[in-house]
Amino acid sequence: MPEQPSRFWALFEALLVSIVWGSSFIFVKLALTELGPLTIGGLRYFLGFACLLPFLRRISFSLSRSQWVRMALLGFCAYTLGNGALFWALQYLPATTGSFLMSAITITVLLGAIFWLREIPSRLQAVGVFTAIAGMALFFSRGLAPGESLGLLLFTLALLGFTLFGLLSRIAAIERKIDIFTLTALPLAIGGGLLLIIAIILEGIPR
Repeated sequence: MPEQPSRFWALFEALLVSIVWGSSFIFVKLALTELGPLTIGGLRYFLGFACLLPFLRRISFSLSRSQWVRMALLGFCAYTLGNGALFWALQYLPATTGSFLMSAITITVLLGAIFWLREIPSRLQAVGVFTAIAGMALFFSRGLAPGESLGLLLFTLALLGFTLFGLLSRIAAIERKIDIFTLTALPLAIGGGLLLIIAIILEGIPR
């Protein structure tokens, strides 16, 4: 019984994250009329780190060399590669299609978890994955509109980044050597900062 409240709040937080993440596709599509995709991603995530910076403790920066490498990998996979490619893909894909394609992350992370982390899914989870695959096949059965092929290619890069991030962050969470706040803020700084630098080089300084 004592576990019920924590489970409730965990599910509530997951629902809240889903709402925020789902709405971001719409806002990114709107922002693309004014800014380049890499600029949107770089500003969004580096400013996210700036908001968290006042709450970071000094110990957050006292990591070992291997831990800094892991933070850099997490930041690059999730924000530089994953979100950078995703926002770029949204130039060619409708917001609904981009949001729906994110369900493919469940499939790739599950496969990676099986072969890398040795985490075997339950039968119910396997049924859910096959249902997602069937839904994707039905969704794209109408074919692709002009330009969507390039969007899907870019999304493949995003999928690779998000999958690696999911597996690496799972390993970090299991080890519990780095607190969750640091595990969130430092990859934001590294990945978002690198994406912002690339955006300035390729897209120029935003007005």
